[in-house]
Amino acid sequence: MAAPKPLPLQPLLDRGVEPLPVVLYPDPLLNQRAREVTPEELRAGKSGEHDLKKLVERMCVTMYEEEGIGLAAPQVGVLLRLWLIDPSKEREGATVVFNPVLEDLSGSEEGEEGCLSIPDVRGSVKRAVSLVVKGLDLKGEPVTFPAEDLAARVCQHETDHLDGILFIQHLGTASRLLLRRKLKALEEEYNFLHRRKK
Repeated sequence: MAAPKPLPLQPLLDRGVEPLPVVLYPDPLLNQRAREVTPEELRAGKSGEHDLKKLVERMCVTMYEEEGIGLAAPQVGVLLRLWLIDPSKEREGATVVFNPVLEDLSGSEEGEEGCLSIPDVRGSVKRAVSLVVKGLDLKGEPVTFPAEDLAARVCQHETDHLDGILFIQHLGTASRLLLRRKLKALEEEYNFLHRRKK
């Protein structure tokens, strides 16, 4: 079993693939657990109303446009166990994984994290330094690959999203207090926009 083939951005831009809006904190959708995509759905290329290939392509464009290094499906309003990452300096293409499972986690390191769904908020989170990712590719074929350092951190961050966990939930009390004003501002903005939509 090998790593999934990276999905390059440029051909998607050439075809005019549109980005998706990012779901922002404190939208309750970000706290919900996403469901697995069945191999049958992957072979059919469809899960409910979602065309999986189009979803992956639009997520890819969204991630690069937002200058992120990872994006999980719940962050674009889709509760499926799917994420894509590209922590490389070259930005050579997104690694796409359905139903990711993280195994053989080892080591421990504090590192700063941010999130496209929680703009302008950063905090230090302890994560495993290395791990192995297992999952399925867009065709429903099994994939397995190792991840270390930043790539391992991104895999853990995005897998948390699939379980309805945000990185700020890993922060200690002191860190949360420091970020309280920023988070409160995001909550107030969300509530204001939500009231206007009603």
